[in-house]
Amino acid sequence: MSALAIPAGLELPRIPGIRDLLERVGDKLGGLGFRGELRGANVAEVGFSNASELIVLDSVFGDGVTNLYTTPHLALTTVAVAETDTAGTLTEAAYTGYVRKALAAADLSPAAAGSKTNSAAQVFPGCTAGSAVVIGWALVSSAAGAGDVILFGTCTSTTVSVTQTPPQVAAGVLIANLD
Repeated sequence: MSALAIPAGLELPRIPGIRDLLERVGDKLGGLGFRGELRGANVAEVGFSNASELIVLDSVFGDGVTNLYTTPHLALTTVAVAETDTAGTLTEAAYTGYVRKALAAADLSPAAAGSKTNSAAQVFPGCTAGSAVVIGWALVSSAAGAGDVILFGTCTSTTVSVTQTPPQVAAGVLIANLD
């Protein structure tokens, strides 16, 4: 098996649609004050409360009160993902048998202490022909083609081939922090 090494402590670099999510979550909880813009000379730093962090993390992964994405998918990339990428512009692994891997809410821990992690290994379909050198990954909103890039990161360069297959993300190494 080819194991991808994803650095621990992955930070959330961008979440498309976060303003809409926060407004919907705020509506569900009786209003958290996310409508409009913060203005004024005294606003130096804004942060989420611990409770809000957990709601947002669960919602991003389709495991919350209001879900931003129902079933996000993991994509393996052969070119570093940029903040401006979409699911449709990624350069993904192209070995025979590759498809994005659905990341079910049941395969994730509940958000706790500002963090959420995969509690089960994520095993991609095996390589039956060709190969790919995977250097990154993205959590995207679609099973194929267009959609949003939700999270992204790099991993140890890993060759996936008919002798080094199937690629997998070990349990506990995909960690999203929002703190």
